[in-house]
Amino acid sequence: MKKTRPSLLAAAVLLAGAASPFAAAAYDVGQALSPAELSALAAATRYDVAGTVLTPLPGGTAVDADGRPTTMVANATGAVGLSRNEVRIAQWPTDSVRARAGTLLAGATWVQYTDHTQTTRVRYASFAEAVKAYRQLQAALPQASVALPVEFNQRRSR
Repeated sequence: MKKTRPSLLAAAVLLAGAASPFAAAAYDVGQALSPAELSALAAATRYDVAGTVLTPLPGGTAVDADGRPTTMVANATGAVGLSRNEVRIAQWPTDSVRARAGTLLAGATWVQYTDHTQTTRVRYASFAEAVKAYRQLQAALPQASVALPVEFNQRRSR
């Protein structure tokens, strides 16, 4: 058996990675994917969230500075957004959320009830879990405002 030199092996690995449009990709909120990157997502899992088709980006899962899981997603036009894998339930008393949707919140990594604003925030470990919970919570609480926010604009510091 012939031995391969380490430098040739390293070059082959680098070339294989360069062939992928997502190799070592770093995404920024608000960036637009190139046509090649967008077409590479054609076979990826897509989620319809309130009429917007969102696709989690390869390598776009991370943990923010506060230790919360985040997911970079792209919409149908290739705009990159950030999901904190969070579902927000508003305009519905928190005690009613606990009573009617308590079992749906069991898989969450974090839940915050704010009684005076009638808002419940629920975080999940993955975007797929957040989408599933979003759909289930919409069905369980049809009178409430249920959302899965995605940020497409860079936050500006003052």
